[in-house]
Amino acid sequence: MRFLLKILVALVVLWTMGFLWFWLTLPKPVNSAAHTDGIVALTGGEGRLASAIELLEQGLARRVLITGVHPTTGKRLLAVQLGVRQEVMDCCVDIEHEAGNTVGNARAAALWVRQQKIRSVRLVTSDYHMPRALVEFRAALPDVEILPSPVAGPINFTGLVGEYVKYSVRLVSIRFDGAPI
Repeated sequence: MRFLLKILVALVVLWTMGFLWFWLTLPKPVNSAAHTDGIVALTGGEGRLASAIELLEQGLARRVLITGVHPTTGKRLLAVQLGVRQEVMDCCVDIEHEAGNTVGNARAAALWVRQQKIRSVRLVTSDYHMPRALVEFRAALPDVEILPSPVAGPINFTGLVGEYVKYSVRLVSIRFDGAPI
């Protein structure tokens, strides 16, 4: 019984240390002027889409993919919501409606990257979501350079723990699949 208790305590300590590492090393927003071929913005968090469009307008990429867009939302509505000229949306922004989660976002982005012949992308998502998004995108796009561009996102402690659990599970499952991370 003591042996099992020691193992349980060790697992709790390891999990807690991993969580602290995850929390303390969340990526910070960057002001990188590095140019990429494309920008991929994941819906679901405050400021993600506006940040992606701002990066496009700064000339840091030639195209943007917004993935996970609600099926009834089109470019016109997005242009109005984001305060973007319709010409910018028409020339340089692609929207994807099928992805319902981060795995789907990465798969949709992989298809878009192949179609657009893109070799480097700037990934835009919330800071707390970036570690898991990077794991998924690196697995789906092993030959594409990915530049993280996190957006500071509000999240409570419970949400952060949940994101760490999802990150840990995907990190392990992708590793067992043999995909690069």
